[in-house]
Amino acid sequence: MIIFYTIIICVIFLFVVFIKVYLEKQKKRNIEIRFISTKDMINLKFDEECFIFIDFDDTICGRNTDLFNKLMEENKFDEAFKLPKVLLPGIKNFFNLLHENKISNIYIVTKNEDTESIIEILEKCGIYNQIKKILTQRNEIINGKTKTIWKGQIIKEFLKDKNKDKNLTIYFFDDIDVNVKNVKNELFYYKNLYCYLVQ
Repeated sequence: MIIFYTIIICVIFLFVVFIKVYLEKQKKRNIEIRFISTKDMINLKFDEECFIFIDFDDTICGRNTDLFNKLMEENKFDEAFKLPKVLLPGIKNFFNLLHENKISNIYIVTKNEDTESIIEILEKCGIYNQIKKILTQRNEIINGKTKTIWKGQIIKEFLKDKNKDKNLTIYFFDDIDVNVKNVKNELFYYKNLYCYLVQ
């Protein structure tokens, strides 16, 4: 009977130690979700080894909002959607900052499957050579139902394939709230995860 109680006490002790260690690790993790404008992105500090994942549509590039809204109000939908996409204010400076800080792990994560048009736009803007890869969201058929593989899952799969450890510093930029929350939820175990909702 004494042996039984000793085992129970040891198990309880080990469990308490495990919880304490886990909570200490949680304190050291740095997960943030912040609002940021494209113009303010140049005020961020980056370390050379960090990974940057950034959305394309309406984060890097977008249409002239005022003109687009005006055409939409006038029911000129075709004209509105034919407006060329241009770099949003501050994005060129942001990429210059990344270049100056020798940040080489820059990835676009997008639901836009037309990667050729993305490459064309980025080449015209002079920043395509800084992009390591374009990762695209996808849909999968599971049990006869279509399931969207969200950006957080895409990034998680990508980093897993690269065998990256949990001490990695990751920055994610997107203009859609649900995408930012998804990335935070999927990558919460990384030591330094910074998620920015671009406005």
